[in-house]
Amino acid sequence: MLCAISGEVPQDPVVSTKSGNVFSRALIESHISTQGTDPITSEP
Repeated sequence: MLCAISGEVPQDPVVSTKSGNVFSRALIESHISTQGTDPITSEP
């Protein structure tokens, strides 16, 4: 299981309900707060 953003084993893993991908919680929260979208699907 690898984070879809970092490509590393995720710290505090979460799964996107939009794309089904796994992310490190801190990375996905940061991405969503700055970009407002899922990094894989680009959906809000």
